[in-house]
Amino acid sequence: MSCFADIATADQKNTNGVNNADVEEETVRLDDEGRIIGGTLYAICNHVLCNTSPTTDSDFGLFCTTTGFWAPVDVILGTLTRIACRKDVSEKVNMMIRFWCDLTPRILWDEGGLEALLLLVEEGVTRIDSGLGRALADYVIAAEKKFNQKLQESSKAETDSIESLIPVPEEN
Repeated sequence: MSCFADIATADQKNTNGVNNADVEEETVRLDDEGRIIGGTLYAICNHVLCNTSPTTDSDFGLFCTTTGFWAPVDVILGTLTRIACRKDVSEKVNMMIRFWCDLTPRILWDEGGLEALLLLVEEGVTRIDSGLGRALADYVIAAEKKFNQKLQESSKAETDSIESLIPVPEEN
């Protein structure tokens, strides 16, 4: 099974003055079946966005589901944006963002998550297709509102449950 756990401080060297040509030459480590088993953050993000092999589909789902667990969300989104502003990966960015909004909206809860997603939309989709970019930005905003509404409903339900446990004195 594919795993991104060995990345830990994966992109440290990429943010410390390495030239972009060197960064783009980085490769991921793949198992015998072609699934990702390791690499730098940049290499993994680049592979997931740019590779079209069938094994990339399973890596794509795992990548989207585990974003934030193996590297900070803001670092991952920043790396994706760096790649997306140089290449036409708008289709994958669109799929990725819709996956997060629909299936793992917790990414919107992270500090700066919404802003980072909107920047990724701008750099990775809108610059290629302005109509699709605007629609995707609206989709992200709607998902964030829906997510916040569910959080508020959940919080109210918890408060109501606690209040039902507290005995109310009877009036005489």
